[in-house]
Amino acid sequence: MEKEGCQSPQYLEIGGMGVVHCYFFSDFYGVLWFNSTETDLENPFIQLVDSEKSGDGNLIGNYDISLNGSLLIKNVSPVHDQTFTVVKFASATENPVSFVVVVITTVISKVGHPVIDECGTEHRSCYTQLDDTSEVNCFIHDTRPAVPLKWLVRTAGIERNVTSEVNVTRKTITYTSHIVTRNLFKSSTLLSLLVCKVDSFPGMFREDESYIILENRDIAFDTKPVKTFIKHNFKLKLSCSDLKVDILVWKKQEHFEDNFEIIAYAYLSGNNFSKIFKDHYKLDKDGSLIIPHAQKKDEGIFECSFENGLAGSKNLFTVVFGTV
Repeated sequence: MEKEGCQSPQYLEIGGMGVVHCYFFSDFYGVLWFNSTETDLENPFIQLVDSEKSGDGNLIGNYDISLNGSLLIKNVSPVHDQTFTVVKFASATENPVSFVVVVITTVISKVGHPVIDECGTEHRSCYTQLDDTSEVNCFIHDTRPAVPLKWLVRTAGIERNVTSEVNVTRKTITYTSHIVTRNLFKSSTLLSLLVCKVDSFPGMFREDESYIILENRDIAFDTKPVKTFIKHNFKLKLSCSDLKVDILVWKKQEHFEDNFEIIAYAYLSGNNFSKIFKDHYKLDKDGSLIIPHAQKKDEGIFECSFENGLAGSKNLFTVVFGTV
């Protein structure tokens, strides 16, 4: 049998109707609501007794009681950020029972995930090159209450907290949370996956994590390219590494003097994710780059940077149209 009572705390969004949910057996005699922990039974602000509603809250019109005894707030505002007590009488002669409910009013961020500076508001994940002296910032803007954030480094499905600095600023009724971390490659050599995560308030966000793959631009590898030939409309598969890959980034250099352009990145352990920047390419489950129907334009130098949880490295492929 379901137990009577009210969950606490309960979160109500400012600007709309809110319900402070409670569960009582349907045959109760009366329910009295108080906007404090003090329960003078003569002065509830709203009550439902013997099927009749009364009280100041009922007269003001911003409150109501549902038939199951839950409190209805017709227009939630910051003043409802308080503690309520509900007293329930099973009958006119029995002693009452009371339940305390903490109500926390909320403003939901318009962006449904933590925002990493380098990624922008539109993307939950991104890639960039930085060095050991750089810093990475993450924000949650315009929420109520202030949302705690934390930075994690995630490798091979294992995550660890990262030393960070947190700052919270307040507007009239909302808060902005900011967290910054440095020493970005303390746990890796070449690539690092940092996760900005909401540390509490589940349900306030569509997604509570955002990701950034960092490449240490101070690390250089003397890697000899492997020459690979392709034929028109044939499938090409480039394997990033013979080892199990945890984090990877694929890039392409069209011509010898061009800069490398990122074409894909991925995290392949645990809560895996990937992003491919051109529909022409595919990623296999092991991180291999696949070109389903190779064309002349696919010539160039392909670079795969990877981290396997122990060390990082790079492999290069010179792709040439034709036959050996």
